Amino acid sequence: MGKPAGGEAAALLTDGATASRVRGILALGGVPWDQLDDGLQHVRLKLLEARAAPGAREIRDPQAWLAVVASRVACDWHRGRAHDEALRERLVSR
Repeated sequence: MGKPAGGEAAALLTDGATASRVRGILALGGVPWDQLDDGLQHVRLKLLEARAAPGAREIRDPQAWLAVVASRVACDWHRGRAHDEALRERLVSR
C-alpha cells in the first residue's frame, strides 16, 4: 500500500472543517482556548511525520486518525502541565 497522491494529505492539512473538528477535540480534552492553534499544529506535524516515515502506509480513515492523534495531543498537554507544576514546586521549595 503506497501513499495516496499529495492531494488527500494537503486537503487534511488545510480543510477548515477538519481543523475545526480537531480544535473541538482538543478543547474537549481540556486544552485552553488560547492554545488550540498550537495543538492543531502538533496534530498537523504528526500527520506529516506519519506520511513521511519510510515505508509509511496509507491512513485508512484520516478523520478517525486525526481524532485519535488530537486526543493524544490533549493528554500530552495535561502531562506537560503537570510536569511543569511539579518542577515549579520543586524550585520554589529550594
